[in-house]
Amino acid sequence: MDLSSIFPYLVGLAVLLAFSAFFSGSETAIFSLTRLQIQRLRERGDKAGRAVVRFCEDLRRLLATVLIGNTFVNIAFSSLVGSLFIQLFGSARGVSFAIPFNLLVILIFGEITPKVYAMRNPERFALRTARLLWLISLLFTPAYWALKAIVDLLMPKGMEFNDAMTADELRAAFSSREELEEREREIIRTILELQEMEAHEIMVPRTDMVCAEVGERIGDVLKKAEQHGVSKIPVYRDSLDRICGIFYVKDLPIWRRFDVKGMTIEEFLSVRERLLPERSDTLIRKAHFVPETRKLSELLGDFARLKTHMVILVDEYGGTSGLVTLEDVVEELVGDIVDEYDAYELKERMIRAIGDGRYEVSGRAPIRLINRTLKLRLDEEEADTIAGYVIAALGRIPRRGDSVEVEGARIEVAEVDGRRVERVILTKLGLILSALLPAVLGISLSWGAQADPALPLAAAKAIPFVILALLLMGMMGFYSGTETAFVSANRDKFRAMKEEGDRRAERVLELFGMPESILTMTLIGTNLMNISATEMGVMVAKAFRPEDPSWQSAVTTGVMTPIVLIFSELLPKSIFRAKANEVMLRCHRLIRWSYLAMFPVVKLFACFSSAITSMVGEPEERGEVRDELKMLATLGERERAIRPQQRRMIHSVLDLHDKRVGQVMVPLVEMVSVRKGTPVGRFLDLVAQRPFTRYPVYEGRIDEIIGIVNALDVIYSGKEEGTIDPFIRRNVTFVPALKRVDTFLKEFQHALITTPRHLRNPMAFVVNEYGGVIGLVTIEDLVEEIIGTVRDEREEGELISVEGNRMICDGRVEVEELNSRFEMGIPEGEYETLAGYLISLYDGVPPPGEVIETDRFRFVVLESDGKTVRRAKIINKAGKFVEGAA
Repeated sequence: MDLSSIFPYLVGLAVLLAFSAFFSGSETAIFSLTRLQIQRLRERGDKAGRAVVRFCEDLRRLLATVLIGNTFVNIAFSSLVGSLFIQLFGSARGVSFAIPFNLLVILIFGEITPKVYAMRNPERFALRTARLLWLISLLFTPAYWALKAIVDLLMPKGMEFNDAMTADELRAAFSSREELEEREREIIRTILELQEMEAHEIMVPRTDMVCAEVGERIGDVLKKAEQHGVSKIPVYRDSLDRICGIFYVKDLPIWRRFDVKGMTIEEFLSVRERLLPERSDTLIRKAHFVPETRKLSELLGDFARLKTHMVILVDEYGGTSGLVTLEDVVEELVGDIVDEYDAYELKERMIRAIGDGRYEVSGRAPIRLINRTLKLRLDEEEADTIAGYVIAALGRIPRRGDSVEVEGARIEVAEVDGRRVERVILTKLGLILSALLPAVLGISLSWGAQADPALPLAAAKAIPFVILALLLMGMMGFYSGTETAFVSANRDKFRAMKEEGDRRAERVLELFGMPESILTMTLIGTNLMNISATEMGVMVAKAFRPEDPSWQSAVTTGVMTPIVLIFSELLPKSIFRAKANEVMLRCHRLIRWSYLAMFPVVKLFACFSSAITSMVGEPEERGEVRDELKMLATLGERERAIRPQQRRMIHSVLDLHDKRVGQVMVPLVEMVSVRKGTPVGRFLDLVAQRPFTRYPVYEGRIDEIIGIVNALDVIYSGKEEGTIDPFIRRNVTFVPALKRVDTFLKEFQHALITTPRHLRNPMAFVVNEYGGVIGLVTIEDLVEEIIGTVRDEREEGELISVEGNRMICDGRVEVEELNSRFEMGIPEGEYETLAGYLISLYDGVPPPGEVIETDRFRFVVLESDGKTVRRAKIINKAGKFVEGAA
């Protein structure tokens, strides 16, 4: 053959190779897109982004389009090369030369290089190819529906791809982001666990509840509260199963002009409406009941809805099983929070290392805490605490010295008080791993003793080539399916499984750690089998018409394309895609063995391909980590993996990194302070009118803070004469306004835990760069930046009241809260609150009645005092306000 007859072959081969790269890269790019990238493309709104999203929402069409196109061009390329080489070198040498040539060229330029580039730059590649790919898919529509019908007929029932997001997946996604600080990851992990945890897991059990009977005198109940370090005590009639109210210590000043301390609770309940009808619901307030099985994520909503910080838990029979406070839930999120009267056992002290893998554990230690701290896998469904776990394992009341052995641990009862297990000694044991039988999927090649390697080329001997072609296509199906499973498998799910101790998931993650090598291995296997099967097809065709290479190429392409497409590409890829995670778990050993068997070739191709892709450009940059994670939490809410309140808390945790103490403080002008030397009587009147727990004390000017007075100190003392000076706690904390909230919260918690009770002061004063006091912040203020504001019965009315398209809003409400809860879209600026926003719009403090218009809202100032806006009405021009829209 001369050059002029070869040139058309070369042009055709170049065009086919370009299309091979186009289809191969498009498939990998779109399958590699993460949920965050798909969401980002959805929000772009342009034609390219919409095309990518359409494929993501119809993966069967994507798979059919790229496979029809890729299979056709690759088979056409191989058959064209085979025909050309047979003409140039003869049958035997032509086939032997064509197979390695096809393998090298298609693998490097048509498969590995575009796929590696697409895997590194999935969003960029998908945007560049999706529109053309969509047009091609429209041309392939008849073939697509025919193939879809065939695959639906052949594919096992119930094998549709389902990759719904789960809380475990979200937890693993956040845990794996090293850009977040360890404490942030821990808090978010616990937020995601809230919908799995039930209230009884963190309750104060019935046997530990501090309660009062209605026949007890109020003065005695007050002493009981002081003795146990609590400010709220459930009140019952006859038995704990008949709780009729909650005694609030801090309500006593409201009733101080009446001699209520000498009354029994029953007597007080009978006369309170007559004594003080407008405040008759105070002191003994309404008790709220929730089932003990209430999820903590729902319980947080209950606290906000009921405006309470304490609920009574009841069992299925209506009996009292315990109580839970808002503080109990908060401590699950951010760790221990203690105040001046906190006498409860700290979680850090519940588990104490005593050496040699042994731990002294409180009987009250929750199983969940033990698993998390000691990396064990004790059954959390068996019991809530380690004491209950031991009782369940023994089947009787334990005695000192009793022991049980469970997976990974030996638990010995160290101390018993009556029927209660007070302490156990837990010893971690070496894990005995049972041998795992590898689940091997694939096709075994067994030729039998009668196989003859020297197959004749006569037409009568074509059947052996057919058998070889079928076996090679079967192996091709395994490798092509494995490629799809590898690209599509959910990494975050495997990370979650690894955190639970699954060794198979750990091995799979090791494969994910070398993506280019594993991808190259599957492509080498797929194409080697494909090319070899195609050449066997050429040999079959040649057996019938040995002198017509054009006919051989056309027949091979026409016959092999639909067979390979359906049975070696579309069907295995659809099955492996639907079961991607399961395939990776079952086949990880076989995939690793294949990689090791091809190691030298894989490394050679991978290095060559990496060199080419590195010349094309740098990998695409990832977006801002915290913004991406906030979007991930939003997607989790949309897919109902988490609740709206969990999403808001996750967003709040991620925002804390950039939030300063000065942004969350109570400003100086709003501080309710008392002067040194204030009479006790006047102070108690202030407590009755402006109910807080702690009050700053100043001397001289209001910003000259010398300490704080805890209202409980004064109430417990019973004194009504003299001044507040003996009650002043002078251990004052000052914090710069520019300090990060998350850093200060951690430091403040540690300081309170390590400070003796009589010196604790959970209130800090915020100072500016000149050292002047500009506000205050409490540990509760810092925590509310995560969980949101949960008001109790003693606090002022709602800051936000919504009815239809109208909202009455306190000027102190932060713009960020309005945007998060109601998707109001108020722009950022040199302000934090609604009042600041309205002042910026008006260019001054607007007077009462002033109306301020924006595109979406009408703001009506209801109250202002010349210094700031106290209250405003917001009218939504577009319709109703919907909470949780963000």
